[in-house]
Parts: sequence; C-alpha cells; structure tokens
Amino acid sequence: MTNDKEVHYKRWTVEDDNFLMERYYSERLIDLARQLGCSRSTITHHARRLGLWKGDRKSTRLNSSHAKSS
Repeated sequence: MTNDKEVHYKRWTVEDDNFLMERYYSERLIDLARQLGCSRSTITHHARRLGLWKGDRKSTRLNSSHAKSS
C-alpha cells in the first residue's frame, strides 16, 4: 500500500518570518496563508515557533471581565 499524496513543506525565509511578524496580529490567518502560499495551520504553527500567539478570544474576554470585577 502506497501513499500517492505528495507532502509539501513550507520553507520559511527571513523575509517570510518578517512578513508574518509584522502582520500576524492585524490580518486574518486565511489572508496570511494565501499570501505566503500555505495553510492556516502552517501559519499558526510557525507563528508559535516565532513566539507569536493570538490566543482564544473567548478566554481572553473571560479573563478581561474577571479582572475588571476584582
């Protein structure tokens, strides 16, 4: 049994890293993925490797409202 699917990996350049770091918090993942030619999960994974984290909006709201009521 063979796998006929080819696996393609994104080779990240310094320019790609800089592009992602500049736009990660201001643009949607799908837009970044299209511009960089990869998937949204690839963007998220690489962003985390670069120390970028968008977080979960729901938990962010909960934490913000909790901090205000304290």
